[in-house]
Amino acid sequence: MKHPVLVREAIPPSSLTIRNGARAAVLCLLSSVPCLLLSTPAHAVESVTKPDPVTEAWRWTEFDRSSGIAGGIRDVYEDRDGNIWLATEKGAQRYDGRTWTTYTTEDGLANDAVRGIVQTRDGAMGFATGVGSVSRYGVSTRIGRDRTGRHRSR
Repeated sequence: MKHPVLVREAIPPSSLTIRNGARAAVLCLLSSVPCLLLSTPAHAVESVTKPDPVTEAWRWTEFDRSSGIAGGIRDVYEDRDGNIWLATEKGAQRYDGRTWTTYTTEDGLANDAVRGIVQTRDGAMGFATGVGSVSRYGVSTRIGRDRTGRHRSR
């Protein structure tokens, strides 16, 4: 089956005629375009010139060593309760929205140089340290036997 071939011919300009009424309508439309562009509502222009709300100073809080940061930050983690955890070279830190609490080797970390933070399914916090070990903090570990007599660790 052959497909039909469409042939388009150019229409010579001399064959196009615009009647006086149509010419007047086209001129009227073309002359109103600049007026429409210049009469853009003020709120549209204002929204372009307003500052970006993300960059407004009141939205940001800066923390540094004077506000409680222990050392250079390696990782940041927000736990399920909304606490912010920092992995620093001088321990793990927890910010509860008011105060910073620092956890170090004195609190049970394997090493003060914390590199990464994760929260486990049971809610405990895990800290990867610079010596290749992981420390677990939070939910107590209970070892015993379940109802079937099997050894369990939780």
